[in-house]
Amino acid sequence: MNHLNYTYFAADWDSDKGVVEKLREWNKSGQYGIHFNDAHTLTQARDESLNCSIKESLRLRISQSSRFVLVVGKGTKNLRAGSCHLCKRYSSYTQHCRHGYNVDTRSYIDYECDLAIHHNLKLIAIFNSSWCDSSLLPKAFQNRHDVTCIPFYVHIYTGPTIGNKSSALSALSGILGNRRPYNTSTLARYLHD
Repeated sequence: MNHLNYTYFAADWDSDKGVVEKLREWNKSGQYGIHFNDAHTLTQARDESLNCSIKESLRLRISQSSRFVLVVGKGTKNLRAGSCHLCKRYSSYTQHCRHGYNVDTRSYIDYECDLAIHHNLKLIAIFNSSWCDSSLLPKAFQNRHDVTCIPFYVHIYTGPTIGNKSSALSALSGILGNRRPYNTSTLARYLHD
């Protein structure tokens, strides 16, 4: 298969969309050495499309990609959106699709992960936190040694508690404001064409 040099992003678009938007912002600006060709520019499915139509669009984008980036948040592995059982064309009585399509009970996330593995894409999990917790990965990515896990934020170690730890954290938050420092150097290593 002729893979183009595209990067495919999968995420919980309700909770973790900000990570993808920030990566796209850095890509557009050339900031931090992050550069990728976004597979989501290839095709688009409308939100009102049937789950099977959306999955076909996802399949086309993944088949043109060389890298698969899954943004992992607290609820990623529990997402159910995309399952045929949730489609208005699915008959729970006959357990068939009224359009005649094959019934697929996988969520969009599970479907995307399975396709990425099937197409042998480079697998990257970016955690929407300052640590990597493999228990948050979807089943398809758990216990795999070919998934590169990267925290999106840098963990700030304040050292042993000497004196008032809360005042040290307050001083640090005064410097950073409401921002957490991003893990840009590690991200650039894996998101650079």
